[in-house]
Amino acid sequence: MPTWTRLASSCTLVLAAWSWYLFTQDTSLTTFSLLIAIGMTLGCIGDLLLAELFPLPQPALGGMAAFGLGHIAYIVTLLLFGNQYPRDAQRDFDKQAEKQKADLDGDDVILCHTERGLR
Repeated sequence: MPTWTRLASSCTLVLAAWSWYLFTQDTSLTTFSLLIAIGMTLGCIGDLLLAELFPLPQPALGGMAAFGLGHIAYIVTLLLFGNQYPRDAQRDFDKQAEKQKADLDGDDVILCHTERGLR
């Protein structure tokens, strides 16, 4: 992939991530989208450094550091998001399933979503 296309796609992802952050302000996703935008920005900085657009003595080292920090931002994001939402989502799913079971007669067919698919 040519350097300009890699940098253009990287900058596009940064723009998209920061746009998402602006749209999710004052919601439960604000922290999540901010950390993703920071991670994407650090990845773009890493791309710029690896493209040797800045006169650094060791651009590869700077690029790896930027990518590493970006991935730390992603890991923190997933840990925060993963610890916050699954319990709520599972509880809401269980409530909805119980309501649907109560609404059905004994003759109705129940499709349940399981880890293996519908049954």
